[in-house]
Amino acid sequence: MQNPNVVIFEIFSPIWWISNIAVLIIISFFSFLPYFSCIGKKIVYPKVLGALLFLNLVIESINGVLEGTWSIQEYLPFHLCSIASVFSAILLIKFNNKLAQIFYYWGLTGALNAMLSPVFLFGIEGYHYFAFYIAHGGILFVCMYMIMHHNFRPEKKMWWKAFLYIQISALGVGSINKMIGA
Repeated sequence: MQNPNVVIFEIFSPIWWISNIAVLIIISFFSFLPYFSCIGKKIVYPKVLGALLFLNLVIESINGVLEGTWSIQEYLPFHLCSIASVFSAILLIKFNNKLAQIFYYWGLTGALNAMLSPVFLFGIEGYHYFAFYIAHGGILFVCMYMIMHHNFRPEKKMWWKAFLYIQISALGVGSINKMIGA
């Protein structure tokens, strides 16, 4: 049964342009802030941003409970982008190059796809709209932040390893989703 609240933004529609340009401006602001502000230079800066990305996932679940839309099938991180959101927060709190190598391809491809063709399962009223863009914009931000502030560079042929890890993870996530009826 199709959820009647699902909203899909048409590519190149006014709301699509406004949303994506706003996210790009915010990503750029937070990425370049360490170069121009003493706040961004502090070691706590990425940790606070990582905590905010975790907080977004928590608020999204609380919002779902309050609205009566929360279900294990939709809100637990059994979606590849939800897992990438958790990884993005972890990488800001404590950078790890091995995780970053996989996350870069996983997060970049998934979040770019989501931003180009956004689907809102519970509509765009209330927090759902913001949660989507915070999560996916956060993933893109972390990719940019790693490059700019950790001198991160993808290793040669890492895309192939990342592809294999993603396939293995997708098999695991798909199996769990099938068991819980997602």
